[in-house]
Amino acid sequence: MEDPPEMKVESIFARDAKEKRQFPRFRADMKLEVFRLGAERAMRGHLDDVSEGGVGATLIGDLTVGEGLTIEISGSPLLRPVRATATVRNRNAYRYGFQFMALSREQRTLITAACLFLAKV
Repeated sequence: MEDPPEMKVESIFARDAKEKRQFPRFRADMKLEVFRLGAERAMRGHLDDVSEGGVGATLIGDLTVGEGLTIEISGSPLLRPVRATATVRNRNAYRYGFQFMALSREQRTLITAACLFLAKV
């Protein structure tokens, strides 16, 4: 089974013509859970945008840029929850950017399908 083709759609988040992102981002309204290494409980947040490369979310917690963790995203338009390893790429107060790390074929397919759906709404 081949990997899904890379999406060729325009992001609704393009700030200007100079913005260069590997994948377009799409507004989303999904649940997010963050699992830190060794933590007993997940931190819960709200996923604000999604792309094939990562997610943007609002989360009350204190995460460090560069920190590796596991995230789980769920809710429409995902067909089922996706749990993946991620890295904190940026932070502004309670707003975080997470980059996916080494997605499986199944994870990438689910996220790509969600992005394609969100591109149409």
